[in-house]
Amino acid sequence: MSVIGLKELKFERESELEAILTENPSVIEEGLSVIDTQVITNSGRLDILGLDSGKVLVVIELKIEASDEMLWQTLDYYDWVFRNIDTVKRLYAGSDIDYSQTPRLMLIAPGFSEVIKEIREKIMEEIPEPKKRRKKKERKKKEKEESDQGN
Repeated sequence: MSVIGLKELKFERESELEAILTENPSVIEEGLSVIDTQVITNSGRLDILGLDSGKVLVVIELKIEASDEMLWQTLDYYDWVFRNIDTVKRLYAGSDIDYSQTPRLMLIAPGFSEVIKEIREKIMEEIPEPKKRRKKKERKKKEKEESDQGN
């Protein structure tokens, strides 16, 4: 996970931060592009739906103040993307999204509480690196094929 050092800027509204990041997504991460903003979900509006350089969907939540709530809110949006993947495919058919890869989650705020930092560490321990995930998926597929041939 990359950490980006930016000047500390004060925003009156999230929309100001969103406008800057939408116009300059490489400030967040090199190769990141914005697919959509303010995507309506069952839980509210997903701030930014992006695409990274590996063609992976990125669910991005912005806050102008540190908040533990942002993690749960972002997880709701992330869950919405998973549960509505057919809708996402239809809405963004023109985007070069690799749907075989697990979407990423990104929180952008002036700071994070110890609770969020600890949860992040636990999650990162459980989630294999992207290449490892693909290899694991390929291995499982191969094992299934071999199992099917054996039956």
